[in-house]
Amino acid sequence: MKNILEQLKNISKDFSKEIIDLVNDLYTNKQTQIMMIGSHGTGKSTLANKLAEELDLTVVESVARILDKPLEYISSEITRQEIICETSIWDFKRWKNVDAVFTRTPLDTLAYAMSLPYSNKREELMEDVTTKIIHDTDVMKMIRNGIFVYLPIEFGLEDDGTRPIGDTYQKLIDENMRRVLNQFGITPLVVTGSVEERVRTVLEYIDKSSI
Repeated sequence: MKNILEQLKNISKDFSKEIIDLVNDLYTNKQTQIMMIGSHGTGKSTLANKLAEELDLTVVESVARILDKPLEYISSEITRQEIICETSIWDFKRWKNVDAVFTRTPLDTLAYAMSLPYSNKREELMEDVTTKIIHDTDVMKMIRNGIFVYLPIEFGLEDDGTRPIGDTYQKLIDENMRRVLNQFGITPLVVTGSVEERVRTVLEYIDKSSI
């Protein structure tokens, strides 16, 4: 009986050590993935590049961001947004194992889809995209583990004539971005002020999170 108890004690020690090693391994290999989110014209790309420089991270510019022009031949805006949303999901999860700063995520493209003129097709698209995001294990893991940095509208916006980026549309996108964050239960880090102030806010948040 004594020998059995000694064996159990040794097994318990070994098991505890394995758990501790596993936790330490997970902690030391914790990924840093920062997701910029907010309307166009809020400075996401500028902040992303500064953070990447400070933290030695890769900047990921979503392929979906450059699809508007190539897809102009498609007359249906719903179809265009469907392609953009699908591409965004595919492109986003390609970077699942990379420490990076993302200038756009599938949640951004969902918010843009929400901003289309109301129709049953729009509702179907939103439901379909939401379902695909929720049921994609890789995408949801990235969303849950990532740091979402929300950039509110602080600056004036000039329309360059190539797309509807006027103030009214910008505010609509911003409102829908916040809706999407709420829908997915995400409490983002809100950054305001100069680029330097924004960078400092994010870096301080990461420092506190690592304690």
